[in-house]
Amino acid sequence: MELWIVAVIALLVGVAGTFVFIGTTAAGIMVFENRSRYDMEESLDHLAVAVDAAGWKVTHIHDFQATLAKSGHQVRPIRVFEICRPELAVQVLSGGDERRVAEMMTCRISVYEKPDGQVYISRLNTRLMSRFFDGIIKKTMKEANRQSEVLVQGIIFPD
Repeated sequence: MELWIVAVIALLVGVAGTFVFIGTTAAGIMVFENRSRYDMEESLDHLAVAVDAAGWKVTHIHDFQATLAKSGHQVRPIRVFEICRPELAVQVLSGGDERRVAEMMTCRISVYEKPDGQVYISRLNTRLMSRFFDGIIKKTMKEANRQSEVLVQGIIFPD
């Protein structure tokens, strides 16, 4: 077989392998998920208290179970807290070019029940996402990640 054919086949296998690796591991890298120490209502209460105590603000709570029920669909309990730390948000939103990431704001923390009845807390790994940016965006995303992880520490079982 010609050397160039072998090289092309090796390249294609390598590319395919990379996509399989990314596809099977991306969710575990980009999203943190931990089991809660509490049931659904207690988890929601503990999260609300932690957010308030840390100086964050709840901008909205999405109740997807209730929203989907209005359309005739049934899902297990799931709420998504949109939270904001004003001192961090202003660093991004008061600039010019930095405002391009406004769609990624606010921080979101999900509280949901799985079919096994256990309650879980999930959130994006904004520290990892910050690597794609520089300057104030990177700095602010890393700090928001650090602070939001502190919010859930008393609620979740560590890995």
